[in-house]
Amino acid sequence: MLKSKKAELIKEIEGKFSDNSLLVFTEFKGLNMPSMTELRNILRKEGMELKVVKNTLALQAFKKTGMKKMEKLLTGPTAVVLGKGDPTVQTKTLTNYLKSSKIPVTIKGAILDGKQLTLNELTAISTLPGKNILAAMLLGQLQAPLSQFVGVLSASMRNLLLVLKAREQELGKAQG
Repeated sequence: MLKSKKAELIKEIEGKFSDNSLLVFTEFKGLNMPSMTELRNILRKEGMELKVVKNTLALQAFKKTGMKKMEKLLTGPTAVVLGKGDPTVQTKTLTNYLKSSKIPVTIKGAILDGKQLTLNELTAISTLPGKNILAAMLLGQLQAPLSQFVGVLSASMRNLLLVLKAREQELGKAQG
């Protein structure tokens, strides 16, 4: 391969690594073309991309992006799943598809926002609810004390009204 072509590929890989917040490194040994195409289509629906990379070029791209300690992810045939969106949804999509389809793809490791993740951490992220659900849960937790306070205030007023009504009925019976 020509040096200019290598430099161009390294620059492209470097751009992909720095543009995407989620990088999942897989070994795709034994994966046939129809299965790879199906996997690519599933990932594309979630805004992800599957890219087969040459380890030496990916290693040079890592060095240029400042992620030098990632060499162990680059052994054997390597494909990288790249994602920009919600990492919980994307990891869930990938892990669920790999489990359900029984495709012989091994996840070597992952990088999320520049931090290296183990397979266990990646699986843990895939079990989390999505960003929208987490935001709704947080909002509910923030609103709970205020709604309880309003409930306490309204209960006091309601109790006062009940006491006054009872007193009014008591006075009505005494006069009647």
